[in-house]
Amino acid sequence: MKPPGYKLAFTWVFLFWLVIQGCTTTMVKVIDVPVESYPGSLLSLQQVEDAILMAGKGTNWAMKEEKPGEIIGTYNRYSVQVAIPYTAKAYSILYINSEGLRANGDQIHRKYNKIINELNNAIFNKLTLAHHNPAPAVRQEAPARTPPPPKALSTIEVQDPPQQEGPSMEEFADWLRQVDPEGDGTPNTSSTYSE
Repeated sequence: MKPPGYKLAFTWVFLFWLVIQGCTTTMVKVIDVPVESYPGSLLSLQQVEDAILMAGKGTNWAMKEEKPGEIIGTYNRYSVQVAIPYTAKAYSILYINSEGLRANGDQIHRKYNKIINELNNAIFNKLTLAHHNPAPAVRQEAPARTPPPPKALSTIEVQDPPQQEGPSMEEFADWLRQVDPEGDGTPNTSSTYSE
């Protein structure tokens, strides 16, 4: 006779196993992805390296050039390490190791595929931008120019400002006497000014 709860325990174990298996998937492989060239726009090895480094920085990868033609990328959140060998014609993203993503042969947690696909898309975008914005040519120093001789300063004639039309000082004084006959400075309300 089976103990009580046997079916319930078996069900829980089976569901746990399904959840674990549901999180793992086949590891995505990014191998020899061509560096697309547009007519007349070949990228140099340095431009490909710069595109990979910028893509890694934009997707939170720590990138370090291991040797010419190879970058080691580390994604700290999952302690994922990948090697990115590259040439002017192609690049690859190769799994080195990880912690907590249950890597087993070619099986790994699906989050690995997500972050690798994000990195691959970012590299592709940066390479596309590099094709559209080629590296600036090395600028040569222009010969030093001598400043032009100073121009002769012209003289400006100062003219009197134009006369404004209005009452003269005498007319204003007459009006003031009309408004304030005593001259004490207070307005006279009895007189009115008429034009």
